[in-house]
Amino acid sequence: MPITLVQFLKWSGAVLTGGQAKEMVHAGMVSLNGKPCLAAGQKLQLNDVVSVENQDYKLVLAD
Repeated sequence: MPITLVQFLKWSGAVLTGGQAKEMVHAGMVSLNGKPCLAAGQKLQLNDVVSVENQDYKLVLAD
């Protein structure tokens, strides 16, 4: 099941709300795989690395 960048930011605990996540993405404060990502609805793939406020999060499948 695909997850969007905003959903991932909320799920990971990087932000508290979807609105906060959207604001951060649109302000250019979020990177995807080392590049700024301004698309809040960007679908993430396995092994993507999301960076926000000097913290990296990697999308992996749990066993």
